[in-house]
Amino acid sequence: MDDTETAAIPSEHQGKTEDLDVRLARAILDRKRELLAEGISADESARLADEYGESWLKRAASLGLPALRSDLSDRVSGLEETNTEYLTTLSRHWASALDQYRLAAECCRLVGIRLWNHADEENLGLERLDLQSALAGTWARSIRTGVEVDVLLRAGLPRGAAARARTMHELAVTAFVISEYGVLDDHVGLGSRYVAYGAVKVWRDAKEYQKHALQLGTKPLTDDEMARYRSEYDEAVSTYPRLDRPNGWAAQLPGYGRGSFEELERMAGLDHFRPYYSWFSHEVHSNVKGDRLNMVTSPDGRAYHTGPRLDGLADPAHAALRALHQVVAAWGSILDLNAMDVVYLQAGRLLVDEAADALAAAERGLA
Repeated sequence: MDDTETAAIPSEHQGKTEDLDVRLARAILDRKRELLAEGISADESARLADEYGESWLKRAASLGLPALRSDLSDRVSGLEETNTEYLTTLSRHWASALDQYRLAAECCRLVGIRLWNHADEENLGLERLDLQSALAGTWARSIRTGVEVDVLLRAGLPRGAAARARTMHELAVTAFVISEYGVLDDHVGLGSRYVAYGAVKVWRDAKEYQKHALQLGTKPLTDDEMARYRSEYDEAVSTYPRLDRPNGWAAQLPGYGRGSFEELERMAGLDHFRPYYSWFSHEVHSNVKGDRLNMVTSPDGRAYHTGPRLDGLADPAHAALRALHQVVAAWGSILDLNAMDVVYLQAGRLLVDEAADALAAAERGLA
């Protein structure tokens, strides 16, 4: 093993303490001198020497990886022990409130199952069936996303839970718009428009994937697949005018202009939750406000969260539950419910309110 190849090996293994940057600079300079001595131009020698430096670093990283992996394994073991202790503290404080979250979420799941059974028993035409399909799909996603929120909260990751609660608000808005307008005579085909809008999204995604497949090193879609997606798209947009616009499934509704989500919020009557939506959006997008929200003041100055925390769980948990119940309530509003269905829906609302009180109390208990 020559001097160059020992560059990334820790000093306790190689017996040398020379700074890696100095060793890299010397290796590049020596290579450049060799190339100049061979009669290669100065510019070409500099370019080739830089390429040599890159390969030098790759070799060094490869040689140093076993020692680094061992060090990282020790660090991970230490982090696991620390996290276990931290999460034990979190669970001790938040267990009761988070259990209330699960009770409310489970009630919403059971309500949805009851609604699905009702829909399955009805003799539905295609348009009504599509309306049920749209709302059932929205409910199923909201249930699954609610589970993700639960997992993130119990892991001490409320900001991640906030990002998923944002999605649940979007699902609630969609469910409200579909349920409110889809039963009106003027918009009886809204459920079918919503289902057909899937062909628009599939075609757009297929084109985007096909454009970058080779660069990604993945297998492009076949000509037959692309032709099928295009055919489904053409059929959908020819059947439903303006379907290819942003949120085109709602393009025929009063209040739709630019097709923005903010417009859909107003149409759903849920725009008063926009402050939460905007706040949670900072946990989804890369922007400086998200960075500031991740900043804390410490005795030593500024610091950033890089892992679990004990506080901040109440708001995303409550927002997620609220949206979850809104979805099932929207679905139930288009059905002929029996008394027990109404009881389950009302019980779900009460459980959401109880969970919100428990979560708020747990948050105050940290102050």
